[in-house]
Amino acid sequence: MKKLAILLFLLLALGASFSLKDKFYQKSKPIPQKQEKQTLAPSKIVVAYSFVKANQMPVIVAKEKGLFKKYNLDVEIKQVPKNITSVMVAGKADIMLGTPNVALAAVVEGTKLSWVGTVNNDSTIVMLSNKEPNDIKIVGVISGPNKIQSIGLLNLININTNNLIFQEISDNQAKLVAFKEKQVDSIYVQKPDWLIFKKKASLSDDYKIILDSSNNKKAQTPIGIIVRNELLKNNKKAVVNFSKALIEADYWILKNKDGFIKLAEKHFSDMPKEDAKIQTEVYYDTLIGLEFIPTLAKGEEMLNFVSSSNPKAKDYNLTQFVSREISDSLKKEGFLDKFKFN
Repeated sequence: MKKLAILLFLLLALGASFSLKDKFYQKSKPIPQKQEKQTLAPSKIVVAYSFVKANQMPVIVAKEKGLFKKYNLDVEIKQVPKNITSVMVAGKADIMLGTPNVALAAVVEGTKLSWVGTVNNDSTIVMLSNKEPNDIKIVGVISGPNKIQSIGLLNLININTNNLIFQEISDNQAKLVAFKEKQVDSIYVQKPDWLIFKKKASLSDDYKIILDSSNNKKAQTPIGIIVRNELLKNNKKAVVNFSKALIEADYWILKNKDGFIKLAEKHFSDMPKEDAKIQTEVYYDTLIGLEFIPTLAKGEEMLNFVSSSNPKAKDYNLTQFVSREISDSLKKEGFLDKFKFN
């Protein structure tokens, strides 16, 4: 009987030991942690634009409104004082905002770039003269594609450019001053820059517009998203997301004109508020009915500007430059329809 009692005691002790061990194991066992959703690192891209305020507008809004962050982009911005395509040719920028004809000048010479979308319908330029058009002898230009653009614009209004002198000037402001002082007979500049300068300088009607892109569709040069083919091939998602950010920025501008003006006044703090307002109002008008999708027809018009000074451009195959790869993706996704852009 005594042995039976001892055996029962041992069995109970052993059971208690296992029970305590199980409880200890349950307490010490690591509690599975809820796995956090992994996010991809932002795509780093370098974006270049020129001194032209219209080229800068959608980037300024996208940055200010957090749209680059929204679309997982880490964007470095480079403002190029003269030849914007030079940084693309050198591989120092991935994307540029500028008119397709400017990019085509480099593309015809072998640089691999693609026009994938458009952020406004017209960069709004005016060709100016302080003489009668047929008396123009000296044209002021900035080094690089600016000369090609000038030749193309003059050809549009049937001015023979073969015997003209193209005088290189350091920058846009110097070009306006040289025109005012009649050191040159003709220049082209962005329309808001001319409106601001003419008012401040109180210029007479001797200084006149001989071509206004607002009234001449063939002179209209849209501001395009131009990308290096290497980026398009290796990181198409980044190009899609950059396009989305600028499309949404343009849409915000259209819906918030007053807010856009205030944002521009803040960004261009070195410029009087009334000047910033002129810049924004001109840009705003170019967004109405925005045609985001690049077309061969508009590409042909851009190529004609280049052909005026480079005969090789006449044989260039535009399908290598005008790309609908990004716009087709956005169209299929419903993104363009969402923002009511074509």
